[in-house]
Amino acid sequence: MNKSVGLFVGSLLTIFSFSQSQAQDYNKIFSESNLETIRSYEDSVDVLSGLMLHDTSETSRFLSCKYMIKDLVNALKVDNSFQYKFPQFERISVQYPEDSSFRIFTWQLYVNENEYRYFGAIQLNSEKLQLLPLSDRSEAIPNPDMTLTTNSDWFGAVYYNIRQVDSKEFGRYYMLFGYDANNFFTRRKLIDVMQIKEGKAYFGMPVFKIPQDILEEKKKIAAFNANVPVGNRVKVSDAEILAKRGAVEVVSRFMVTYSAEASAILNYDEDYGMILFDNMIMMGGNYEGQGQVYVPDGSYRGFKLQEDGTWLQIEKVFNDFQERPPRPEPLNRKNRLPQQGQN
Repeated sequence: MNKSVGLFVGSLLTIFSFSQSQAQDYNKIFSESNLETIRSYEDSVDVLSGLMLHDTSETSRFLSCKYMIKDLVNALKVDNSFQYKFPQFERISVQYPEDSSFRIFTWQLYVNENEYRYFGAIQLNSEKLQLLPLSDRSEAIPNPDMTLTTNSDWFGAVYYNIRQVDSKEFGRYYMLFGYDANNFFTRRKLIDVMQIKEGKAYFGMPVFKIPQDILEEKKKIAAFNANVPVGNRVKVSDAEILAKRGAVEVVSRFMVTYSAEASAILNYDEDYGMILFDNMIMMGGNYEGQGQVYVPDGSYRGFKLQEDGTWLQIEKVFNDFQERPPRPEPLNRKNRLPQQGQN
């Protein structure tokens, strides 16, 4: 048998075996009728979520979202629904913390090129449904980095990761890593902090410590680039920063805003044991009316967990450099291959 064909067949058998095993597990948890019910609603949610994202009619997208919410809630009303993983969901994010005490559903509704709305719900791990709906009030939150909110006035986002933290100072809390499409010109990624108490979800906690030198850098970049022509990119080096060490600002929610034409990293890295995110610099926008935008400069900042449960921002995570250039001569511009005689 051809090796690639063998690998493909092997993969199919693995998937089939996993599906069979999962089906057997579900048969132990759900009655036949309940399993049929939850799968029927899952199919409906899957179809409606596709219409919600891709239909060209704004009215149809809103209606699809409305009916999708109803079907999702009906699916979750089935006893022991927390044990069902909803394997068909591709357009709805479902995230679990390490302790599996809850799971959080989030999704995005495109309204127009400058408006996105976010929806979600937190399902607690219980036999009977305990659901905390998330109501997006992002536009009404003037100071997102300092404002404490609840599930009733949630800063909306699609979450792509959860990090559980246990600390003496704050107890157990959950760091939610999310994406916000924001508007036509900019995107945002954020870390929100959540605790669940007495039937409510509380968001925002003063755990992010940002040294003053980092704040000063942002001010200097903004001032220096105030009159930069459109399309010109300007960098301000760390050597130009005048700051005092030790002084910090504490914020309750951390956010990175960047150009819609760029991509940015904001996530916990297991290998480095810290949160990593792109360092941003300002540049002139490429379009009329765009103004200044932030783009990654290729370096990274980070947050390191402290003993008291706070996270201290690190200016520069990587300090690697090469003493010699990678090649003694430049690459041939014509074909991008080493010139004759080079290794």
